[in-house]
Amino acid sequence: MSPAVLDPHGVAHCVGYASDYPGALAERVVVSPYGHVPIPDGVSPYEAAAVDPLATGLNGVWRSKIEPPAGAVVTGCGPVGLGALAALVERGIDPIVVSDPSASRREVARSFGAHAVVDPTADAPVAAWRDLADASQRLYVYEASGKPGVLDSLLYTVPSYTRISVVGACMVDDPIRPIVGIYKNVTIEFCFGMGPDGDEYPFAATFERLADGRIDASKLVTGYAGLEGVDEVFQHLRPGDYRDIDHMKILVRHDLDGPGIHAPR
Repeated sequence: MSPAVLDPHGVAHCVGYASDYPGALAERVVVSPYGHVPIPDGVSPYEAAAVDPLATGLNGVWRSKIEPPAGAVVTGCGPVGLGALAALVERGIDPIVVSDPSASRREVARSFGAHAVVDPTADAPVAAWRDLADASQRLYVYEASGKPGVLDSLLYTVPSYTRISVVGACMVDDPIRPIVGIYKNVTIEFCFGMGPDGDEYPFAATFERLADGRIDASKLVTGYAGLEGVDEVFQHLRPGDYRDIDHMKILVRHDLDGPGIHAPR
């Protein structure tokens, strides 16, 4: 589930996040069985590829310990954000506002149970939440976009005593002004899919939700590509304007030939 390579000192480096240990698009790579969880019956191995980001979103919600009557905002509704959204719906949180510049991703979030969806390039998600929430409700935010600048913007816009769980992987330096969070008593927590000490429960629990239908896996993998189509995959998922994203997750498969994005079947 979390393909990792151990360095000479025994430190695990997750493939895809460690520049010194590449291999995410290699035809073969040697990894340790770190975080291995068997795929249950009824779950496609292709849909299972979405378990890692979904588990990160679910784990962020569980670790935040949110309970009604609190409300929530999810920024970014790729698979990580949808995992957080699914966990929030399961806990009966109301209202839940989800933001994403992609119209197609907002529609998937709506089908997953979001009470309101907004385009952050046009409307502020925290303001949209305030319009739906009671004045006494505490806000929990799950930052799943990984976009530089979003965390800093949230510190300025959230109400006092908000808890922000950062579940989106920003891969560059992302400055914030701590004093803004200090005078608001904001809590910031960073979260990955694994539990403490390599606990695999978030992965197993996510598989359970795929198997019993609590999470509709058919909406997660929206395309396939062979190795010749990798450039097109990145063009679709990282267009010049994020509003043009029309996929949720595209899987690169070594058994597909030729360029182009193939529809799920």
